[in-house]
Amino acid sequence: MTKKKLKKCPVCGAVMYQFAPGIRCLDCEMKQAQDEKERARVRTLAWAAYHAEHGEPLSLGEAAAMADAMGMTYGQYSLMLSQQKRNAAIK
Repeated sequence: MTKKKLKKCPVCGAVMYQFAPGIRCLDCEMKQAQDEKERARVRTLAWAAYHAEHGEPLSLGEAAAMADAMGMTYGQYSLMLSQQKRNAAIK
């Protein structure tokens, strides 16, 4: 069994969620947020990454926020998730 290399935040060194989009951890993203709307977006991303990490289903808003953060449409993101689930079921 191979060990997975944990992704770390380049700013603070914290271990990041596996499914979190972006190059910084969500705490660093929250500190960089300019207004309440941006902080709400980061909170939604944090909950979405938490749910994805624990295998829980994402709400529509969480999935849409993750897709937007990854530069995808909701349809592309949904297709990617379904392919990942299918690949995990086959193994």
